[in-house]
Amino acid sequence: MRGVGAAGEGGDAEPSLQVLFDLFQIPNNVGDDNPANSLLNSDEAKCRQTILGPNEITAPVFRRFDTTLPVSVELLAVYGPTDNDPVVTWGWYAKGQPEPTTTVLTVHNTQGQTVYPQFDGSTTFTPNAEEFGFQCSWPFFASIYGHIYTEDALNTFTGAVPHNMRVYPFRTPDGVSVPNSYIITTEEYTAAFDFQDIIVVVRNVVPANSTVAPPARYGNFPARRAGEVCELRFPPLGASTITNTNTNTDATQTDSNNTQSTATEPGFTIVKNEQSHGFALTASVNVIIFVLLVLQAVRQ
Repeated sequence: MRGVGAAGEGGDAEPSLQVLFDLFQIPNNVGDDNPANSLLNSDEAKCRQTILGPNEITAPVFRRFDTTLPVSVELLAVYGPTDNDPVVTWGWYAKGQPEPTTTVLTVHNTQGQTVYPQFDGSTTFTPNAEEFGFQCSWPFFASIYGHIYTEDALNTFTGAVPHNMRVYPFRTPDGVSVPNSYIITTEEYTAAFDFQDIIVVVRNVVPANSTVAPPARYGNFPARRAGEVCELRFPPLGASTITNTNTNTDATQTDSNNTQSTATEPGFTIVKNEQSHGFALTASVNVIIFVLLVLQAVRQ
């Protein structure tokens, strides 16, 4: 069990973003010169930089990696003013369009100063826009702005950073980046920038300008990278076992799930090569012999 102590609520009594990353064992360096206080950095000018710290990335807009699956959401922490209920709503919006916004989760004021807060809403969503950003709304600051967005150009209210939302790769404790997974952090005020007001992990997304290709889908064949070969070996007649072998032809990865059939009847193999996007149906010699035997029997 892990936790973080707090001297109180709000302001410098809150833990810093670096302390929270350390708590969650996420080895990202956010560029904080003094994690003991709540500020992202003692220099306000640095807090306004688009990139601060070696692990932050520029990603104002995202797309789904696998369009057959939803985006998943994990709420790690909320540290905002609890005078209003709810404290914050968080969700997504279509690229370049500040309205309408879609709420995915809502955090009430009993959960406004804690890690792993309870919330209303969902842990997944399926955007109806190919490219989208993330947004949040804080009722306490309704007189200043309506929403905060991952696209800086949409944060036009007076006092905006305007880089009010930062993006980091989601990494395992040993420093390995988890594919298609990112951390979105937010600054909801116009001063005392701490960027830990709401921390969310999103999965099955990549930056919209990413060159990462979506998984290929060909019928019911499993998704494979270009250059890999997928084979489905159908069992001989009377057998019930299907052998599925997947081999990466660049020799960097080979995985297989092979089950040998003891049946002696002839069978056939379908081979799919993703580089040519073609199929080859290869009949075994036993199949040919079997067909000849059947024709001979019919003639007799």
